Order: sequence, then structure tokens, then C-alpha cells
Amino acid sequence: MKQVVQSIGDGSLRVVEVPRPTPSPAEVLVATRRSLVSSGTERAVRELASASLLQKAKARPDLVRQVLKKAKSDGLRTTMQAVRTRLDEDMPLGYSAAGVVISAGEAAPALAPGTRVATASAGHAEIQVVPGLLAIPIPDDVTDEAAAFGAVAAIAMQGLRQADVSMGGTICVVGLGLVGQLTTRLAIAAGLDVIGIDLRDWTAGLVTAAGGQGLIESGDDTTEAISRRLALYHSETTPLLEHYANVLVAINGVGPVEEVQQRALAALNSKLGSSDTSEGDPEQSASA
Repeated sequence: MKQVVQSIGDGSLRVVEVPRPTPSPAEVLVATRRSLVSSGTERAVRELASASLLQKAKARPDLVRQVLKKAKSDGLRTTMQAVRTRLDEDMPLGYSAAGVVISAGEAAPALAPGTRVATASAGHAEIQVVPGLLAIPIPDDVTDEAAAFGAVAAIAMQGLRQADVSMGGTICVVGLGLVGQLTTRLAIAAGLDVIGIDLRDWTAGLVTAAGGQGLIESGDDTTEAISRRLALYHSETTPLLEHYANVLVAINGVGPVEEVQQRALAALNSKLGSSDTSEGDPEQSASA
């Protein structure tokens, strides 16, 4: 099968023939349909690989420390041979894709052959082998192209979770590349007030078009624009949230649209005093 690889030594890219991978009991074998090029990550990896040894050392002092540690324990000759061997190796590129299940190991999640899945951790290759937990079934109404963004979108979602922004809050995303754009979309979908900052006007424009406020970094002018946005939030949104604090209900917004809708309706029915949301039409009950 064909796979895209990069030389660790000089950064050159090649499409090579490699053996078809053999999955372990906990892995899934997938025929790739779409593989996402994460431009920022892959550009950085290639630039580092294309750099001289001195430039590599300056960029990755952590690896230099590992080499020095190995030299102390194994000797200089053995360490230099290990470094040369490593530089002669090829590194697969890519980590976010979508495809169709060929087979699943006995300890992997039950995924029938032919199931479309979004995958993470696999490279740009005709066939990929991934851990079972990193092969997620794709809903029928989601295209392969959209599903291939899944692993990168998961990085954006984890950033939002780590930020721990509450409902109705304001978030500022600095840097509007691929992950930044996905972060702003997730934040807008979660009902957050979103400010996006970048050096490029077209990326800031994408955020504005999506419902946020895209700003071009221009020093004090950008800071002033953010200050005005925050002042507006504190003067208008915060009093509104405080006024309705006794009726606001937070729900888990992660999951299929139908599940989130049911959670919202159940929370609304509970707030209206309904003790049984399973009887009758939930939408009629919620609007009663």
C-alpha cells in the first residue's frame, strides 16, 4: 500500500510502498477515504526535519538532553550511531482521517466491515490501523470530508474544556488557523460570546461571518476593541444572567443533536414542574 513519509534527516517527502499493517486484537483496520492535512503541524514538522543538526538542537533542547543522557550511560560512539540511525528513518505524516472499516480486532469496539469511521493517530496512507477507541462511527448526514476534521476538532474541544468557560461567558481565541477556527465554531455553538484575533484579515473575517467578532491584531487598537466588548458583556449580558438566574438551567451540550434536544426539553419540563417527561409529545409538554 502507499503511504506519505518524510525523512527525519533532511525533511524530503516521498510516497512509498509499505506492507499492509496487521491490527492487534484492540485495533481496527480502515481503508482511508479522506485524510486531513493539518498545515500548521505538518509545516512545523517539515521545517524541523529540513533544518541542520545545529538548528534541530536549538529547536529541540529536550532531545539534546536525551542524547547527552544516553552518551553518559552508553558512550559517545553508541550514541552517535543511534542518532545517525534515527536520522536515516522515515516518519509518517498525518493524524486525522476518515474511512471504511475493513476489519476489527476481537477486543476492539464492535464495528462491522463497511462502517464509515472518523479516525485519529493514523497517517496519510491507503490503509490505516488505529486503536479501536480512536475509530468513531460517522453519522449518515456527515460527509467523509467533514469527518476527517474529527481529530483536530477534538483538540479544539479539549481546549474549550480546559478553559472551563461557563454558559453565556466570553472567550477570546488568539490565532485563527485551523484549530483556532474550529475552536471559535465550537464556542459559538455552545452559546459563548466569541472574540477571535489574528494577523490576517481573512481569517478574522471568517470568525465574524460565523457569528463572532474577528479582530486583526494591531496592538493597542485590538486591546481597546476587546475592552469594549467585555464592557458591553458586563453591562448588558451579566445583569440579564443575574436576573434570570433562578430559571436558567445548564445542560450537557455534547452529543448528537437529538440527545441534546431531549436533555434541553427534559430540563425545561422539570423547570415547569412536569414530573414525567416520558408521556406525550415532549415538545408539546415543554411549550405548555
